[in-house]
This record gives sequence, structure tokens and C-alpha cells, in this order.
Amino acid sequence: MDIDPEIVSALQPYVDARQSLLRAVRATGSNRDPLSELTETVVAQLLDGVPAKSRVNKGWDLQRSDGRTVEVKYVANGSDSWINGHDIRFPVGRDEHALVVIVDLVPQVLLVFDQASATQCYEGLNKYHDRHDDQRLLITPEMLRKIWKKELDLSPFSVEVIPLPWSA
Repeated sequence: MDIDPEIVSALQPYVDARQSLLRAVRATGSNRDPLSELTETVVAQLLDGVPAKSRVNKGWDLQRSDGRTVEVKYVANGSDSWINGHDIRFPVGRDEHALVVIVDLVPQVLLVFDQASATQCYEGLNKYHDRHDDQRLLITPEMLRKIWKKELDLSPFSVEVIPLPWSA
């Protein structure tokens, strides 16, 4: 059995690009998803945050200069295929939830929720989903598409909405 030569030759450019990105975010030894490394670095810079001492810290990834803890996540979808949503959660010890919306592998916007803004979104958008445990808001794929297309603005609900430099 042989592997398609196109697949074989396509790997090296990916490896080179991945290593370049990891060098840029100063995570050369990481075996984690490079988009996770990128989003954590970008969010830390934008929010003036310091990464947690442990790379596998439970509940939060960085701490802002005022002491608030922030979990950093991303959700990725294709511009023509919106299948992934995201739960905004606040377990004990987490003050904020930062979500980077990625479209066609390009980071577009950063949304930063605290518990109050997540609750305001839930109530203001007339959400009716059950909230279990530490879940405060379910952001559906359709909501994400509307945020990306600038048809839904969460800033009136006290969500920090920060366009990223790669957004159109």
C-alpha cells in the first residue's frame, strides 16, 4: 500500500508553518494545538494578562493586572459551515471567560464575558436553554455567524468585544 504523494509532500509546509507560529508565540516546545497557543498569547497581550504558572492550570489560563482570572478558549468554524458552538462557563475560581471566534482558520474577534455579562446576554437575547452546573450561556453556531457578520453585537450586554487584526 502506498500513501498518496500529494499527502506526503503537503506535510512539510504544514510543519514549517506550525513551527513558525509556535516560535512567534514563544511556545516552540509545545505539542498543543497551535491555535490554542496563539489565542492564549494574543488574549494575554490584549488583556494585559500574565499566563498561569502551570500550562495545565485548572479553571483559568491567565490573570489580568487587576487579579481577575481568565479562561481562554476558541471556537472555529468555516465561513460556509457553522457547526460549532460554545458554552460559557464559570467554575469556582474563574472570573472571566475569553472566547476567540475563528473563521476559516483566521482569528476574527475576541469576546470577554464575566458572569454578569453572560447573564445579561442570556436574559437580553431571550435564551431559554437549561443552564447546568457552572454553565451561564450557550453560544450557538448561528449566534457566532451573526457576531462574525456584525449582525449581532454583544457589547450592549457588557461583553468586551475586541476585533482582532486579522479580521476583515
